[in-house]
Amino acid sequence: MDLLSALFSIVWDTSVLRFQTVQNVNTRFPFLSNSGIVTLDASEGEIRFNWFTNSGEGVSVDPNTPMFDLCFEVIGEGGSSSDVAFASEPLPIEIVTGSEGSDACKLQKDGEVFVREQVG
Repeated sequence: MDLLSALFSIVWDTSVLRFQTVQNVNTRFPFLSNSGIVTLDASEGEIRFNWFTNSGEGVSVDPNTPMFDLCFEVIGEGGSSSDVAFASEPLPIEIVTGSEGSDACKLQKDGEVFVREQVG
């Protein structure tokens, strides 16, 4: 898949997870840096992501290639859970590829954290 740009938000429950950092930013995506990952509202359970190729040429990647990792501290009570999910607010989900009719938006995978028991 040739990826040209990506725009989306990721949200989670702040009573269960506390955002810590972004790490392992994938260098296969030119110009991708922490500046495209906006964490100003992370304390409210939201980050925003915006990346595009300056050249207009796509980056050829396997559809399962991660762009970055989000790290959280688990603060929820035992038995609680939180989705870590793509959201279309405040940014719409826009994935642009070099292939017409690509189903790139279907490749996004939400996650969930389940707290078995509270430690400490």
